[in-house]
Amino acid sequence: MIKIKSIKTQAFVCLAILAWLVSPVSLAQSCNLETTPNAPDHRYQDNADSTVTDLTTNLMWRQCAVGLSGADCLSGSVEAFTWQGALDAVAASNLAAGFAGYNDWRLPNIKELRSLISLRCIDPAINVNLFPNTPQGWYWSSSPTAYDSTYSWYVNFGSGFSHGYERSFQHSPIRLVRTLP
Repeated sequence: MIKIKSIKTQAFVCLAILAWLVSPVSLAQSCNLETTPNAPDHRYQDNADSTVTDLTTNLMWRQCAVGLSGADCLSGSVEAFTWQGALDAVAASNLAAGFAGYNDWRLPNIKELRSLISLRCIDPAINVNLFPNTPQGWYWSSSPTAYDSTYSWYVNFGSGFSHGYERSFQHSPIRLVRTLP
């Protein structure tokens, strides 16, 4: 049995479990304010073109999940893809007009996608000031799992957990990234 000493930590763990049990119901973001944020606002630069630059990783992200737009990411509807469908959608978008003047967007690898997780928050587990209204759920990465060649990694932006799943079965949203020169 694990003993948790802090009452505030116990409350945060209970909230995390409750949020996981009731998802995908939308709840207000809950953060453990006793811990230092790993994704503070000053780590990012809002480029004022629906993209955000992570100054730590030198990556540029689409601010909204694919299918959503607007300053608050509330316009449109989130799109969900199989893993191959996600790769195809990114390629098609880059061949067309691209996004924000760039046509080198890609699906992030698992390490890059995990870098967006705010370890102290849930529902969603991401910086909501720079990535507003992030739909909770599993987002595809480009990384295959080592244990099964038909599985790839994805990240849950509700809880912050990551897991591998079968590529052709699951339909999940995506968030696109590009590497800065």
